[in-house]
Amino acid sequence: MDTPVEKPKKKLYTCSKCSRPFFRKDYLESHERHHDVERPYVWHFCDRTFTQSYHLGSHIRTHTGEKPHECMRCGKRFTRISGLNKHARVSHTADKTDP
Repeated sequence: MDTPVEKPKKKLYTCSKCSRPFFRKDYLESHERHHDVERPYVWHFCDRTFTQSYHLGSHIRTHTGEKPHECMRCGKRFTRISGLNKHARVSHTADKTDP
């Protein structure tokens, strides 16, 4: 009968600013760089901060429910252009012959 071998536990790297754990040191280093970025755009409703005004505007729409991006094929609306693009790619790739 084989004796079970205990796997060594992975070392956790922890962010010194927010205590988020990472299994890889390079992921931690990448994450920690985000703490040092200036975030001048603030949404006081939920205290989120952003590096660009576009990201703030996009986030505000998650609170207001505004969906300014409309699919020209089916009329479905989205808060972010990325959502519209994904929808078009997934939902309308088969009907490329339609106007």
